[in-house]
Amino acid sequence: MKTKMKKYTFLLLSLVLATTFNSFAQNSETNRSSIMTFQYVKTESIDINGTKFYYRKLGESKGVPVIFLNHLGATLDNCDPRIMDGIASKHQIIAFDNRGVGATEGTTPLTIAEMAKDARAFIHALGYEKVDLMGFSMGAFIIQEILLQEPRLARKVIMTGTGPAGGEGIKDVTKITYFDMFRGFLTFRDPKFYLFFNQNENGKKSAKEFLARIKERTEDRDKNMRLRSFSNQLKAIHAWGYRPHRIYR
Repeated sequence: MKTKMKKYTFLLLSLVLATTFNSFAQNSETNRSSIMTFQYVKTESIDINGTKFYYRKLGESKGVPVIFLNHLGATLDNCDPRIMDGIASKHQIIAFDNRGVGATEGTTPLTIAEMAKDARAFIHALGYEKVDLMGFSMGAFIIQEILLQEPRLARKVIMTGTGPAGGEGIKDVTKITYFDMFRGFLTFRDPKFYLFFNQNENGKKSAKEFLARIKERTEDRDKNMRLRSFSNQLKAIHAWGYRPHRIYR
C-alpha cells in the first residue's frame, strides 16, 4: 500500500512539475517576443523569381508597414538598432538587402531605377500593396524612383540625408567616398565615422556611439558587402548625380 502511494505521489509530482515547466517556457517565449529588439530579430528570406532576398522585420504586423532602405554600402547590420527599435514600437518595420547586397543573391544593378524595381518586387512579394517608405542617403534615391514608377505603392514617405537626381554635390559622392575610405584606412576607423558625421566634438561622439550600436548583434550577422556590389552602387549614384529628373522640374 505504501509503495503504491509513493508511486502515485511521484507521478502527481512529475505531472505538476511538467505543467509548471511548460507554463514557464510559454511565458518566457511570450516575454522574449514582447521585448524583441532589432539586435536579436531573426533574418528571413523570400524567393523572388529565383533570387533569394534577405530581410529582418520587427514590430507587430498590423496596419501599414514601414519599409526601410539604407545607404551606400549598407547591409542589414548597418541599420541603426535604436532607430529600428523606436519605429517598431509603433509600426512594423522591415529592412532588407536589395539585389546583390549582403546575403541577397544576384548582381547589384548599375542604376537607381533598377534598384527601385527590385525594391518594388520585394515589397509585392511580401504581399503588400501599400507601404510607408523610409530611406537614408542612397535609400532615399531609390524611394524617389519608386514614387515615379509606382506612386500608389507609398502611403507616407520619409527621406533623410539625400537629394534629387542631379542635385548639388551628388555627383561628388564617389570622390568623397573614396577620400573618406582612405582617411579611415590611415586612422584605423570605419569610413562611416567621416562620411556621415560632422567632425566636431558632438559629431565624433555620435559617430562612435553609432558604430558601437551596429556591432551589438553578434549572432546571425549579415554577409559583408561585396566589392563589385559596392562599385556598382557608386556607379549608379554617380549617374544619378548627373541626370536631371522630371519629378523636380
